Amino acid sequence: MAKIIEFDTKERVREATDIVDLISGYLDLRREGRGFSAICPWHDDSHPSLKINPDRQTWKCWVCNIGGDVFSFVQQREGIGFGEALRMLAEKAGIPLGDPRQAHKAAQVRDEKQAIYQVMAWAESLFHRYLLEAPQARSAREYLEGRNITQESIKTWHIGYAPDEWSWLIDEASRSKISVPALQAGGLVSTSERTGKKLDRFRGRVIFPIRDLQQRPIAFGGRVLPEVADALEKKYSRPAAKYINSPETRVFSKSETLYGLNLARDPVSREKRLLVMEGYTDVVMARQYGVKNATAVLGTALNERHLKLIRQFDAEVVLVLDGDQAGQKRTNEILDLFVGSDVNLRILPLPDQLDPCDFLEQKGLDHFQSAVGNAVDALEHKLNVELGGIDPLRDSQRAMRAAENILKTLARAPRLTLTDSEARLKEQQIVGRLARTLAVSEPELRRRLGDLKKKRRGGPERDAENTVPAEQRGPWIPRELELLEILVLAPENVDFVMENISPQHFTEGPLRQIFNLYCECYQSGQEVDFNRIMVATEDPPTKSMLAELAESVDAKTKLDLAKITFWLQQVISSFRQVEGEQVQRQALSRLDSAQLKENEEEDILAQILEEKKREQEVQQQRLSTPWEGQ
Repeated sequence: MAKIIEFDTKERVREATDIVDLISGYLDLRREGRGFSAICPWHDDSHPSLKINPDRQTWKCWVCNIGGDVFSFVQQREGIGFGEALRMLAEKAGIPLGDPRQAHKAAQVRDEKQAIYQVMAWAESLFHRYLLEAPQARSAREYLEGRNITQESIKTWHIGYAPDEWSWLIDEASRSKISVPALQAGGLVSTSERTGKKLDRFRGRVIFPIRDLQQRPIAFGGRVLPEVADALEKKYSRPAAKYINSPETRVFSKSETLYGLNLARDPVSREKRLLVMEGYTDVVMARQYGVKNATAVLGTALNERHLKLIRQFDAEVVLVLDGDQAGQKRTNEILDLFVGSDVNLRILPLPDQLDPCDFLEQKGLDHFQSAVGNAVDALEHKLNVELGGIDPLRDSQRAMRAAENILKTLARAPRLTLTDSEARLKEQQIVGRLARTLAVSEPELRRRLGDLKKKRRGGPERDAENTVPAEQRGPWIPRELELLEILVLAPENVDFVMENISPQHFTEGPLRQIFNLYCECYQSGQEVDFNRIMVATEDPPTKSMLAELAESVDAKTKLDLAKITFWLQQVISSFRQVEGEQVQRQALSRLDSAQLKENEEEDILAQILEEKKREQEVQQQRLSTPWEGQ
């Protein structure tokens, strides 16, 4: 029952969301016949490649080969999972999710989040206006000017300033009827350890708003002004923190957020490359120089939750490190994480102790882009670091320790398949170089790597052939594709299809998954139509394949019932022919075994002849009734 309720809720949300209205909120649409088109944000699109079908409520980009329904568009655009996309669209449509108690709790959380969003937007506007207009913010304006941050960048990033006063923001909030608890929920106030009073968290700091992918301010980073830092150090005999970030709140987690990703999202999608830097000013300056795919971490190393966000873009990651020792150390801390997650990571350590901001100012954009283009593969970087300065003849113990560290990192990589030729070559090159540098037997290193892989995966390696994804083994089989097209075009034929075809008739892969959805829907007694099947799956690739089927079917909507019926009979005959050929092969295999009695051989020969006769009848039927509409 819960599953049916869940399905009905998803269907209600889908029906309440018009795909044209949804996508037009993100992209500029152009009328194209009965549908619409748009410049695809996920590749360098010179003409509108993203097609929207308002009749079927689907979208598809044929260049990126992605598509689906309203849910998969929000997933792809916002970089979120199905559940979050469902919640977003349900909230817009005013449809509660779950049982009444859960709905009440969800409404409470939603209201709390909405209140924080409003407070953060108010604070961002206040900080920004103060920087631009207040005479007391002159030192902040001079600081930004000294860092060569332009007025255009200040407006693009909504940069602001918080005066060096204990309760300026609290007092402003009181005048605007905003409570201290509301400020506290957004992380805008802190508590004095000495007096217990509430104080402004950001004081005497240039404010860098941190926005989510929906462009909402969710947190702030504050850079203390040099003169304020000097005064604090003199007063408290300890240095002030150069940067502070908002604490974790209901709407902000530093481990799930990259500064600037809201502006970098489209360039990253087009260029398939994401730059990760270490500071706000690095990202601001990078964009000022024309580098629009730059982001920054927020006082924490890249972690698994960042990777979940990054994977949505299917992009190469270039880690742009400050040229200091700390930057080099942080690389080793995250390298294993990236290798194990099969995310393409490259490392760019900047020279001469420079950070990206200084590098761009001193060397210019061309040198920076060249450096990014020449960034080394992460495994190659680890190899260079581990082997640097080692003399294997004098320090064999250190050499073996380095080799073990490198092999352990290699062992974390996902299993190689027959199609992973580039990854396989990379592994061979690294092991070969390791062997040459350390004067160790390459077969010995390969055996050790194999042992480490087995240890990590808890068993022997499977045959590489069996690990090749089904969708990579060849093109779609026409009879499978056509049968699904018929079900999309004329779902009233589902009874006949289910009587003759089972999921076992399909090869493994997306088409079989879609046919399984039809079977499940049919067996549960529900109405079988395209929209129901689309809502029944939460898997973006399956939704994309369904959208592709819908587009291919639209060219055949003028076929009359007789032609569709004949087409279906032809497709069913194709399945039966393949099934008959399999029976023949099995029978011939039994004959070849030479372990049969004479009467068994006669039965098998009779079976083969019967299959041959049935095959000829099918062929004759096809020849005698040609169909020109196909």
